[in-house]
Amino acid sequence: MSQFKPVHNAHAIESVLTGIQFSRALDDSDFKEVRKMAMAFKDDLPRQVEIQGMMLSFALPGAVPTPTSEGFVLQNIERDGSISSELRIEPASITYRTDTYMRWDGMWSTAKKYYNSLVPEFTNTSAIAGISLKYFDKFVWDGKVSEFQPRLLLRKDCEYLCPHIYGSDDLWHSHTGKFMRVENNIKRLINLNIDCLDERDASGEDQRAVKIATVITDSFNQPDYDATNIEPQSVENFIDEHMDKLHKFSKQTLAGIICDDMCKRIGLFE
Repeated sequence: MSQFKPVHNAHAIESVLTGIQFSRALDDSDFKEVRKMAMAFKDDLPRQVEIQGMMLSFALPGAVPTPTSEGFVLQNIERDGSISSELRIEPASITYRTDTYMRWDGMWSTAKKYYNSLVPEFTNTSAIAGISLKYFDKFVWDGKVSEFQPRLLLRKDCEYLCPHIYGSDDLWHSHTGKFMRVENNIKRLINLNIDCLDERDASGEDQRAVKIATVITDSFNQPDYDATNIEPQSVENFIDEHMDKLHKFSKQTLAGIICDDMCKRIGLFE
């Protein structure tokens, strides 16, 4: 019987990304300190790559752009050359991404080790402006393309999906976003990109898949919102508790998109 299958046996997650944005960029001196601190992670993430920007000087005729560093990335590389996880550090943000997700507790225990070390260096001169969580889920159609039926995966009358996709027998995209006032001091952006794509699997065979990118970003100290003041000794707990809230909300959002059978299959609410 033709059906959808999650990309992994236990879950559908291809990749997950967490991020923290700050209200102002660190100056060169403070960012050098962050670089030194990040070297403690080289055993986990041995490869370092500079994030290059371009600077153009107008002081001399015929001036050409010269590369400037806008931050750096620490990566773990698999034997096949793929990047399994990376920590991206820029003057006004930190993000951690991994493609080896198993369960939230395991992933977050790794990520927060990096955040707990680096964030205080940022908050000495800046404030946390936003916290983000992004999931990439993938569901593969196991059957003939001619028998492809989105309704076997996607919940009927889902508020985040364009109605035309349910009757489509071809490829489609459904992208949407909205802001929510979840608390008097939190402005939340929900961005959902859901794509039906034809691709090739690892063995080179053609397959059809539905990919769901769920991006949840909470912004603080926004106009017409209450102020968020975080004491230095409370930063770690604040980030830990807030990421957990985003994780739970992201699960609820996905559950509103996919059908009950698939929610049970991937253990969404175990």
